[in-house]
Amino acid sequence: MSINLVVALMPEAKPLISHFDLAAVNTRSPLPVFQRDGIRLIVSGIGAAAAAAATGYLFAQQQQRDLAWLNVGVAGHGCLAIGEGRLIHKISEHNSGRNWFPPQTLKLGVASDALNSVSRIERRYAQPQFYDMEAAAYYATACRFSSGELVQCFKIVSDNPSHPVDAVNADTARTLIGAQMKSLDRVVTALSALSDTAIKAVTEPAALDACLSRWSFTVTQQNQLYRLLQRLEILEPAPANKAPDLGHCQSATAVLAALNRQVNQLFVQP
Repeated sequence: MSINLVVALMPEAKPLISHFDLAAVNTRSPLPVFQRDGIRLIVSGIGAAAAAAATGYLFAQQQQRDLAWLNVGVAGHGCLAIGEGRLIHKISEHNSGRNWFPPQTLKLGVASDALNSVSRIERRYAQPQFYDMEAAAYYATACRFSSGELVQCFKIVSDNPSHPVDAVNADTARTLIGAQMKSLDRVVTALSALSDTAIKAVTEPAALDACLSRWSFTVTQQNQLYRLLQRLEILEPAPANKAPDLGHCQSATAVLAALNRQVNQLFVQP
């Protein structure tokens, strides 16, 4: 099992620490870190800068690419009931207008929703989506170290228009996350398995040589080809002698487009 959990506050972390029986790593660490059996959890603190710093710090301690990452926390929502949990299929950063779309490849029957990362606590809930302060910075940072499908967020509704954020406290966060532990355990297990497959896929993708010998790729296109073939092998493992169906392609550009379509077909549609 190989996964990093990024949590903003200790009350959110405690149910995860208890469930996975995590132990403190180093009391001299600048941030609280807990681990056991390939699961690492870091408590980042509130806000974008804190989330980005914690994510980068955790990677620096391991220096291992293609690990799974999961940001867990409570968040406001424009319409969902308190306690509802969702994976996140779209992350928007309010200040910059940037958007990210975490690929949903985990076929677990867990619903997903959109999220808006803001710089201040949201009180208006203008849209029917989640509101938090960390997800965008966390996701942008973690995607430097792992491919998008390995970087996910799971949010639980703690406040909404009928239940204002001022009523949320440490006990609320701890209880809400604890109640979603069954779903969180499934997500952690599935993400970890996906990461383990990615880490083992260190050899060249089986179809790489055949593609390079048949079509002419630029250096940039070769890098894209390698990554797409690798993602296909991770998301849908196949026998080593089974190449993607690319016989109809007339150019390197067409090959990349076809592979992109095949990868996208493996994503769970929200």
